[in-house]
Amino acid sequence: MSSGPWLVAIAHPETRTRVASVLDSAGGWLPADSPEAWHFPSAGAIVDLHGLRRHVSWLEHRRSETGKAWPVLCLASRKHIPALRPYWGELIDDVAPVPPKSEEILLRLQRLSQDRERLRLLHAQRLEKAAFMHLAMHDLRAPLRVIKGYAEAIQEDHGGRLPHEVKSYLERIGRVAREMNQLLERIYLFCRLGEQVRTRSIRILPLLEQVRHAFRDAIADAGAEVRLEGEKAWVRGDTELLRLAVGELLANALTYRSPQRTPRVTLRVTVRSPWVRITVEDNGIGIAEEDRERIFTPLVRLHGQEAYPGAGMGLAIVDKITWLLGARRGVTSTPGEGSQFWIELPESGPEGDAEYDDLAHR
Repeated sequence: MSSGPWLVAIAHPETRTRVASVLDSAGGWLPADSPEAWHFPSAGAIVDLHGLRRHVSWLEHRRSETGKAWPVLCLASRKHIPALRPYWGELIDDVAPVPPKSEEILLRLQRLSQDRERLRLLHAQRLEKAAFMHLAMHDLRAPLRVIKGYAEAIQEDHGGRLPHEVKSYLERIGRVAREMNQLLERIYLFCRLGEQVRTRSIRILPLLEQVRHAFRDAIADAGAEVRLEGEKAWVRGDTELLRLAVGELLANALTYRSPQRTPRVTLRVTVRSPWVRITVEDNGIGIAEEDRERIFTPLVRLHGQEAYPGAGMGLAIVDKITWLLGARRGVTSTPGEGSQFWIELPESGPEGDAEYDDLAHR
């Protein structure tokens, strides 16, 4: 069933003794506080709430190393179940009641070991896919660099003697090569999403302010007004992925602006328990009803590159991020008046998260 001893981080002496007696016949065990536990190959971990909080940084590191193919069973009473919510799925895979029954512990460990093998294979496939994508992107970018380089060299060496029509062709070659390179970068980003997802409680208004600040140059170039409003709220998610998703929605709003009016964008937070909705509202060109789902598909563009430049990957990235975070997304729109793109994430809270975040980043 196991490929080494199980690590045990249980504070209650009676529970720890009972679990140890079960593990003596199931691959052995090591206390998580022992020096060997930090580097010793093990089958997984059995913890209670106290042990989970105490060793969260190390548990997260071990899970990250194995692509989550390292199971963690948590023993908890019914009253402690709500306290486990911040760790569910990321740091723990299953919960067993206390006092634990020997047969139930063995059954759950066997199930977790089977899941572990499946996750190990998935992790290996993901690494293989990542290696392939890296090589593919390198091989596809190489000829683009050559094409762009030759076009620029001809312009620099012979620009003064070339007919206007030839100069126009060379400029177009350079522009298309740059656009193709941008598209490859976006596809590569899309494929790599989800390699590491680390969820925690996030204060959403400060994150939106960070996104607005990061886009200050783009906002100024578009002559846009971007304001932030809404309720103070915490959500459960991955900080970097959520920042990327909101950034993509803001970039979308700045790109598809109407030439008839000053672009105005609102980043809004609304609590709709048990969800928190983030809305990016604009007064741009809007989207026809028949296109509102299609635009989340990779490489789908509704407008020509000359009118609205882009790679057709931004909303596909948003769609994939919402799936990775167990979130929801959607759009409402009035053609010619504007759109409201939204993401809904599970509502969370600040309790215990300061400790969790600090430990997770050590």
